[in-house]
Amino acid sequence: MSKRLLALSWCMPPMVTPRAINVSRSLAALKSFGWQAEVIAGDLPESERAQFTWGRSLAEKYKDSFAIHYAPYGMGNAPALWIDAAFLAVADRIRQTAPHVFVTFAQPFSDHIVGLKIKYSFPSLPWVAHFSDPWTDNPYESPGEREFFLECQVAEKADALVFTTARTQDLVMKKYPSSWLKKCIVVPHGFEGPILMAPSRREGPLHLVHAGGIYGKRVPYALLDSLATVDASGKVCLLSFVGPVDAAFMQRAAIVKDAVEFIPPTTPEVAERIAQEADVLLVCDAPAQESVFLPSKLIDYLPLGIPILALTPANGSSADLLSEVGGICVDPLDVTAQVEVLRYLAARKTEGTLSSLVPDPDVAQKYSIKQTTRTLATMLERMASDVLIPDHPKTCLVGEYVCPRHGVALMADERGGWLLCGRNCTFPVQDGVPRFVPEGPHASPSENLWTTLRKTQLDSWSGTTVSRDRLTRILGSLDQLHGKKVLEAGCGIGRFSEVMLQAGASLYSFDLSSAVVAARENCIFFPDHHVCQASILAMPFKSGSFDVVVCIGVVQQTPNPEETIAALAVMVKPGGRLFIGHYAPDYPMFFTRRVFRCFLMCMPLTFRLPVCSKLRKWLWPLHVKLYALRRKRFWSRIYRWLCVASPLVDYQEAYPQLSSEALREWAFLDMYDYLTDMYKHLRTTSDIRKTLEGLGFVVERCEYAGNGVEASARRPQVGETA
Repeated sequence: MSKRLLALSWCMPPMVTPRAINVSRSLAALKSFGWQAEVIAGDLPESERAQFTWGRSLAEKYKDSFAIHYAPYGMGNAPALWIDAAFLAVADRIRQTAPHVFVTFAQPFSDHIVGLKIKYSFPSLPWVAHFSDPWTDNPYESPGEREFFLECQVAEKADALVFTTARTQDLVMKKYPSSWLKKCIVVPHGFEGPILMAPSRREGPLHLVHAGGIYGKRVPYALLDSLATVDASGKVCLLSFVGPVDAAFMQRAAIVKDAVEFIPPTTPEVAERIAQEADVLLVCDAPAQESVFLPSKLIDYLPLGIPILALTPANGSSADLLSEVGGICVDPLDVTAQVEVLRYLAARKTEGTLSSLVPDPDVAQKYSIKQTTRTLATMLERMASDVLIPDHPKTCLVGEYVCPRHGVALMADERGGWLLCGRNCTFPVQDGVPRFVPEGPHASPSENLWTTLRKTQLDSWSGTTVSRDRLTRILGSLDQLHGKKVLEAGCGIGRFSEVMLQAGASLYSFDLSSAVVAARENCIFFPDHHVCQASILAMPFKSGSFDVVVCIGVVQQTPNPEETIAALAVMVKPGGRLFIGHYAPDYPMFFTRRVFRCFLMCMPLTFRLPVCSKLRKWLWPLHVKLYALRRKRFWSRIYRWLCVASPLVDYQEAYPQLSSEALREWAFLDMYDYLTDMYKHLRTTSDIRKTLEGLGFVVERCEYAGNGVEASARRPQVGETA
């Protein structure tokens, strides 16, 4: 029986990168072990394709070994667009072909983010996450909190983790539970073709060849100084660099211009022919106390029968390999040692004894692609044997969504553009968001407010903890969200969604407005986030299925707050908690704001946003000017009066940590919300407590805080009395 493997790798031919070459080799080698592979790859924009025209031969080489499906993702924010496009493409192939195993190859590590999203959507499909390099432990990168969170999610959720060196595995996994090591394996890069005999050497200077890019920390400036000391004329040593080279390094090479040549990027076949003419093959690693990186070019050198010189730390993966197969290692910064080695190699060429320094062919054989892939194939066989192939691979259950009318589980159609309940109900999926509401005033995307200001209130954008602090005050602690299934009603653009996801929640968010598109984009890097457009009175979820339900600043804007709270309560499982925030009677409903509100509510919907924009344009400069003068008593009184009379919501005193641009946008957003919402109910703490207790909940906190009433309540366990 043919075993089906689906892979995701942004880098694939015609891109000629080490990642594209290594993934191609592995997938081609798996064919000899009975695996039928196909891969989803990035479809570069037309403007970027020209630079890879010399990679067409690579694509032609593997065209019969596996199928490539290119996913276009446009321009702009490439990682986010790629994640979205790749997820849809992978999900479509899963529904059509029902693969036995799914593999993601990084880098980029956004491939693993797609893997997480696929794992949550298709939990029974085994997922292998392949790490060529470390992610958050890369010493040459500066990962943030989001990257650490995502790597932890990958390490936990993936069914198997593959590393190319034992050092990389140890570095990445040392911060995780030791039990996770059981699903880790080391599969080195592999070379293709037979091991060649040592070629005959031509007369002339010692010819060193480096095949591959010279960039970043790997630029061997010390080697130029060493070469200048040995011979700047090119009569003793000649150094050839094949591939892209750092511009500053090329300029610096002028000190030994007769001893160095630069050959532009070319096809892998031509690069290999140039390497076969070398006396010594060169590897350049970055200086470090320990180097976990294993350049794939070092593996490519092994079958050529040519001595290898590696400028690499003595404590590292390259040094480990060369000590095993045979080769010379020198510290990348040690000019004296490099001079000695260059003179030694030049002397060995003169003597005709260079061939004694070639890698041991018997040892090198273990790094052939068929040998290294055998380990990977064995692991895949074991994983595939546990997979239950679905009877109907072209349909799939869609998360936790149910039909809000009939309460039955929803299925995706073949192309994923609609959700079907089996009772003639259909719901569209637009912009990646399931829509459970008809087009109308609340759902209309005609208001571009959520597009232009979609990041304004995000802590990650403002650099503050305003949203985190408010959510922490309402919940008491964010720790209670970790690992919990959470429902967020009225998510808006996702300001609190982001905080809850960072706290480790499995989050289901919804909103009645088109802001859900912005919420999805703002939280796209969190794979355990599910967002839809729905009404709070017709939620597409099973009753009693959430550990925590959160609704902040929304209940008062619904037709009947008590009915809304009752609908939210239905979603809380026994022992779960409900958190709500509601406007109180002392909410500032000043006369001037009432007048503006009545005026706007009488206008057509399409006029409201432009009118609010004009008000901000006229009034905000006055707010800023008077705030700057507030230290003087007279102007302080004028500023206080303005804050009461103006429809703008001024946060300059409340949130001085926000930038002036953020304050202006917050004032506009809250003014628009304040003046245009259909309902604005007010309730006391007694009202909220009475409603919650009437629903059988145990009220744990209900008090005035923030801009109204904040309450938390617990649904009793079965058999427990409230």
